[in-house]
Amino acid sequence: FWADTFFAYSPREFDEFVELYSEFQIPFWCQTRPETISQYKIKRLKEVGLFKLGVGIEHGNQKFRKETVDRAVQDERIISSLKWPKQEGVLFGVNNIAGFPGETKELAIDTVRINRLISADTVNCYSFTPFHGIPLRKMAEEKGYIEPGKITQSLTRDAILDMPKFPKDEIKGFIRTFVMKVKFPESRWKEVEIAEKFSDEGNQKFDELSEELQDLLLIQSGGIPQAEDPH
Repeated sequence: FWADTFFAYSPREFDEFVELYSEFQIPFWCQTRPETISQYKIKRLKEVGLFKLGVGIEHGNQKFRKETVDRAVQDERIISSLKWPKQEGVLFGVNNIAGFPGETKELAIDTVRINRLISADTVNCYSFTPFHGIPLRKMAEEKGYIEPGKITQSLTRDAILDMPKFPKDEIKGFIRTFVMKVKFPESRWKEVEIAEKFSDEGNQKFDELSEELQDLLLIQSGGIPQAEDPH
């Protein structure tokens, strides 16, 4: 079901949907926001076919998330609500964004940190998209991060905003190594930072770590027998 916040139904509407869909029970995917999740909703939807949930966190710094992204949900609420899918046996993925107007790499690292506290089955990170008509587009234009007439595309990993404290190449490198930072121990972040660079050395390191990451993800998903961590 392609809706940004599928759980935004009122309690009455939600129960009506479950009752109606119980006649079909075709497995489905949907997405929502963490503050809308409850154990009751997960349990009821699983009964009628929910097999995977997409959840938008966007940013991991609580202050920045509230003041810039206009998402007032607290970290504790995000972390606690995302225990329910795992507990009820529902797969879920977390959607994140980097490159917001005024963001720095230090702020972006907080998005990595909150994802490390959540046992999501999949995680991703995309570049902020400054669509015309949204408040953050106006902010980006006023700060000179984007030309007023520039047309944007959605779901891009290429950075769009040109910010002095978080340049395009840094955003792009951060995004391409985002899952590595979430999955690898923090003690290896210096190694991952090499893979952020779009140089011969950086690309070689990225290829090496990508192969290792694939093995790690297979182990975590039960795809291959788990071996001792050589690191």
